[in-house]
Formats: sequence, structure tokens, C-alpha cells
Amino acid sequence: MTGYPTSPAVVGIVTDYTDDDTSELVRQVVKAYTDLPTVDFTCGYACSDHASWTANGVRAALPFENQYVDGNDNIHSPRDTLDTVDFAHLSKYVNIALGFIVEVSDAQ
Repeated sequence: MTGYPTSPAVVGIVTDYTDDDTSELVRQVVKAYTDLPTVDFTCGYACSDHASWTANGVRAALPFENQYVDGNDNIHSPRDTLDTVDFAHLSKYVNIALGFIVEVSDAQ
């Protein structure tokens, strides 16, 4: 999902069924480890696994490939193939994941 950028490319931060502090940390990580802006949005329903984590008391956040749940026409379809993946954009999400690990591990 993260290899399909919108134009302009952004990181959508889901704000419902998430932990506010963890979402803020994700915003800070995105800013520190990528050149992408963040845009807050709501799914309006429990649109991914983050909702189950939150419901069970686990602090969760969800950075998304854009600010729309249905922004990728290829997702979960026969067109969702490697040739539709923007690997340069995907690498920014790798930076977000690694940056998050560094920040929560207190690595210096």
C-alpha cells in the first residue's frame, strides 16, 4: 500500500481508533526521516488493524500512503502488482519504520 503515492505525495495520519501521542510521534518521525508532509484524516470506521490494537489497550498509530482510504485504485485487486509499486516512494516508508524503531528504542 505504501508504494503508491498520491500527487502530491503525503503521509496520511489516521486520527480515529489511534493513540494521540503515538500519532504525534509518527508525525515527528516522518518530518525527521523523510521529506514528506503529513496530513491528518479519519477513516470513519475501524479501517485497519490499528483499531483492534487500540481496542485492546495497545497504543497504535497508522501512517497511510495518502489522505484517503480509497486513494489507491489498485489495492486488493488483480492490478495490485509489483509493476504498480513506486519503490522510491516505498523507501520513504522504510525510513519511517526504521526511524520509529530508533526513536522508541532510545538509540543514540
